[in-house]
Amino acid sequence: MITSAIWDDFDNDTKIDLIVTGEWMPVRFFKNNGETFNEVTNQLGFRNQNGWWYSLQKVDIDADGDMDYLAGNLGLNYKYKASEKAPFEVFANDFDENGSMDIVLSYKKYGSQLPLRGRECSSQQVPAIKKRFETFESFANADLNDIYGKKMLNSSLHYKAQTFAHQWIENLGDGTYKTHKLPNRAQTSSINKFHIFDYNGDKYPDVLLAGNLYQSEVETPRNDASIGLILTGNANGYTLVNPTESNLFLDGDIRDLSTIKLHNQEKAFLVAKNNEKLLLLKHN
Repeated sequence: MITSAIWDDFDNDTKIDLIVTGEWMPVRFFKNNGETFNEVTNQLGFRNQNGWWYSLQKVDIDADGDMDYLAGNLGLNYKYKASEKAPFEVFANDFDENGSMDIVLSYKKYGSQLPLRGRECSSQQVPAIKKRFETFESFANADLNDIYGKKMLNSSLHYKAQTFAHQWIENLGDGTYKTHKLPNRAQTSSINKFHIFDYNGDKYPDVLLAGNLYQSEVETPRNDASIGLILTGNANGYTLVNPTESNLFLDGDIRDLSTIKLHNQEKAFLVAKNNEKLLLLKHN
């Protein structure tokens, strides 16, 4: 599921290339060969970087003459966790053979692959689980293969996520990139939008980011801790501006934002919140 895409000549060959991202995939780079596109994601070092990416933005944040990228993910303050050694996984199959697709979410703990949902929730989807594991203890002592069967899992639609962290992708200027995790203050929730603007009047571009994700199953709290954040660019990348200094407060399920000029040439932002009215925010 593609969630964001940008055009940019990331290899400086005068041909505009394509960068896309989405759910259960890495930030993917497609080189423009003049007539076709060739994916070079792995060659650029983005192997095992699958996430739930929601936003992409190009910006020369350190003003060194080459384009860097910001990538918004699920964040590190959510119920779901992922790493390269312990990925977050999903399996889709007709596990109870009733003609409809079932979804199984999984994670690794102490080397064992386990279902995310407990016996009660799992048996609501696949009733046979309650008969096969008559106690909560027996279910707790079973791994994913015990519960769903290795053969069924191997034939399932299967995806992994190795990171849920938001990232700054630094262009090193020699055709290679280095990924940096954004600071913890930016990891409190998902990021749905990066917007480039001038916050402090210097030569470095600045970034306003916002997000949150309210849709989740009933037993999972929504991702709603973000109130927006500003990053000011500098020679080393960026500096985080505390909300008490910026006076920024962008709560809600924010899906998009854009700059607008008011009739007196004052700068402002239009903020689109899911299931709410547009918000107009003046930039003093």
